[in-house]
Parts: sequence; C-alpha cells; structure tokens
Amino acid sequence: MTFAGVTNPGTVSVLGKSVVPGTLPANITIDPDVSVFIDIVTGGGLAFTPPVTVCVAYDDTSPADGIVDGTSLQVNQLKLLHALAIGQNFQDVTTTTTGGKVCGQVDTLSPFVVAKGPVPPTTTTSTTTVATTTLAPTTTTTLPERLAGKKLLLKDKDGKPQKRAIDCIAQGGITLGDGNTSDDDPVVNGGSLRVRSATFDTTYTLPVSSWKYQGKAGQGKGYKFSKGASIKSVLVKSGKLLRIIGKGSGLGHSLATDPAPVAVTLTLGEHKYCMSFGGTTKFKEGTKFLAKTAPAPAQCSPSGAFLD
Repeated sequence: MTFAGVTNPGTVSVLGKSVVPGTLPANITIDPDVSVFIDIVTGGGLAFTPPVTVCVAYDDTSPADGIVDGTSLQVNQLKLLHALAIGQNFQDVTTTTTGGKVCGQVDTLSPFVVAKGPVPPTTTTSTTTVATTTLAPTTTTTLPERLAGKKLLLKDKDGKPQKRAIDCIAQGGITLGDGNTSDDDPVVNGGSLRVRSATFDTTYTLPVSSWKYQGKAGQGKGYKFSKGASIKSVLVKSGKLLRIIGKGSGLGHSLATDPAPVAVTLTLGEHKYCMSFGGTTKFKEGTKFLAKTAPAPAQCSPSGAFLD
C-alpha cells in the first residue's frame, strides 16, 4: 500500500478472508488459481489523505510471457475489486497489471479481491497492396527495434571467470522483422549478440545450427536458440518476450568498474533489437550489475558512451 499522505499515525492490518459477500461487476469472475481475498483494516487513530494505491502480487517469471505462472490466465485479465464495506457490491478499481502486481487506487480501505476479467480485444490491421511498375529491383529493410528493457543482470567473480553470467529480458511489442524464411530469420541466416559498455565490448556468434522455430515454420510465433557455448539460450516470442541467458568464462564482460550504461544488441539475420541499460542501477564491484525497467534507447547505442 502507498498512501498519498498520512496526517496521524496508526496501524494497518491485512486480514485473509475466505468468504466475502457482495456482487461482482459484470463479466468479472472468481478464479481459484489467482483470486485472493483480503480485508485491510486501519486502527490506532490512523488518518490519511486519499488516494491509497493497493497492489497484490502475482507470478509471471517462469517464463515471463504475460501469462500468470501455472495458469492460462493473461496478466492483463487480472482485476482488483474493492467494496466500501462488507456486504456491499465490489467495484473494479484496477489501474495497472504490470511488473508482477495488479494495482488499484481507492479512497477508503476495506475488502479487496483479485478476480478474472474478460480477455482484452486484440487490434488487427489490414494492408492494401497496390501494384506498381518499377524500373529497378527493390529490397526490403526492417528498421532496428529499440526495446524497453525489463532487466539486465551481469555477474562476475574475481579470479573465477567461470562464474560470469548474463540475463537480459525485454517485453512488449516485439516483432520478427520480415518473419519466417526472410533475411531476418535466424533459422536460415543465424545471428549474433553484442554486449558493450565503456569498459568492454564483446560480440557472440549465434550459429544457424542452434536455432529453431517456436511452433511450425511459417506460423511466425518466434525463435529459440539453445546449447550455445557462452550464450546458452535466446528466446524471441512475437509480441511478447525477448530473453537472453549466458554463463561461463567465454563471456567478455568485466565488473571491475561500474559499466553503466550497457548496450545489448541482438541481431537475427538482418534484423536488430537494441536495448540500453543505465539510469537507476545496482552495482557491486567485481560481483554484480543489475538494471531494471530501462526505457527504449533513442538510438542503437548508449547515449554518450560510444558510437557505432
């Protein structure tokens, strides 16, 4: 809970509830896999200035694919409901469902429940092709995708390069460039990964032989790289997720000094995905660098650190 302001100190108790009477909004239901009932009670003279932001955590890490772990429920179906008092109807107060939390804003504290809403509608687009006469052959070039990074974790240990590791995650509107069998297809053309900062710059080859399609060829679901030497796995899921995992002495980063910002460029065939991790980070000399919630870079290199 986050209070806009507290004018008099007191206590807050969070009570588990197995049954809370009250009517749910239309098209919202209880789901035994995700629904959580709580009653938030204040005491000790607590006085506060609304609104209060209330969040309930959920798991979406294995993998981080927009689906609540262990269920088929999409994260964006989660709803936080609130009743002004026991016995009153619940109202949908949801504000966000990202970052492992479903949150809502309220003016008073009493019963809450996490529930299941309808699947949000998907947006479709149509393309009209107009036949033209050209005087010379043309080529299609897909622009680099500048992605917001969810997490970059680099690990190192002095004298033990085998302890090095990298874990990089981005989520959101990730495309496959021109898609399966095109110049942007790593199953046909392979790929590479470049990790760089002011203190290191290493490029890893991701050969054709280690790539395969997610689903069947032509479905455009994504690509998976596995069993690499230093980069152990790469997963690219269309519209959802990009994740890179590497381990071992073949990794070229060093954490003797703070490397921020760190640029990560994944190239699949002719298509590039660019991320830059700086800003608010955690750094432990010789051991760990962690950056979270990095915005999409303005260009495909860390601003001001070095040039392509």
